[in-house]
Amino acid sequence: MISRRAGAAGALAVGVRFARAQEWGKASRRRSYAPCRPRSWPWRAEASRQGGRRALLGRGVAALRLRQMTTESQVWLGVAKSHEVVGAGHRARLDQLLQPSCAVAVAVAQEARVPPRCRRLGVVL
Repeated sequence: MISRRAGAAGALAVGVRFARAQEWGKASRRRSYAPCRPRSWPWRAEASRQGGRRALLGRGVAALRLRQMTTESQVWLGVAKSHEVVGAGHRARLDQLLQPSCAVAVAVAQEARVPPRCRRLGVVL
């Protein structure tokens, strides 16, 4: 912080020191980065190329998985539909087996109408 006694001269001195510090910081950053530059750029370019290849391979793998999943889901849909058809056939056959034939149904209905007393006497209605 600038003291009040220093006045404008103190502010100027602080400004100069700050500017020098900034220049020194830039120079030190340039010096520290300069040796890395020739080594890092080809590496980065190679990494970006590899990343592009990986991305293409990843898209290819994703497309392959999508095709496999689509095929598998179509197969399972076919299986489900065939099971529905088989189930409908079983239901129809069970309905046929569980429904009594007409002759048996008529006889049962006739017997149900005859009171027990008449059955004992052998009366046919």
